[in-house]
Amino acid sequence: NRGVIAEKQGDKAKAREYYEKADSVSKKLGAPAVNLGMMSLSEGKSDDAFEYFQAAIGKDKYNPQAHNNLSVLARRQGEYEKAIVHARQSLAGDSQNTTAYSNLALIYYKMGYNDVAKLVVLNALQISEENADVWNTFGLVELANNDVTMAIRHFEKAAQLNPNHVQALMNLGAITLSVRDY
Repeated sequence: NRGVIAEKQGDKAKAREYYEKADSVSKKLGAPAVNLGMMSLSEGKSDDAFEYFQAAIGKDKYNPQAHNNLSVLARRQGEYEKAIVHARQSLAGDSQNTTAYSNLALIYYKMGYNDVAKLVVLNALQISEENADVWNTFGLVELANNDVTMAIRHFEKAAQLNPNHVQALMNLGAITLSVRDY
């Protein structure tokens, strides 16, 4: 907790020190390793982040954050089967995690399984309608299904929930440019 506070206050060196201390002392708590992994990601060190997320799972087999982060890393590398396994493990650790649902839907979308992606999105929306990433992914799925009107609505909902959601704004811009409505 001291690491989280230090990180929120902008003292990354102190936060890292606290996370490392907590990680070395705890045999079952994966959160410090996840936090170290997230810091590594923000520094552009994805290999280090991967190692931290693996360490978190070594301590906490169903750590939802570690599994979801490993899933995202695998998805970005095009390793979709591995990404699905980690996304499911994330949901095994926290079945209400809409971020993991959004990630899983995005994996299926990237694989071209739009109907499955849509089902995953709809499950996430039953849990909460407040995740901008879920709405953005829903928009991508609808766009792939040639329903531009619904895609626009979903991208707009994502932008409404998070006015700085770059992907949703870019998607809206791309649709606007494609119909030449400047």
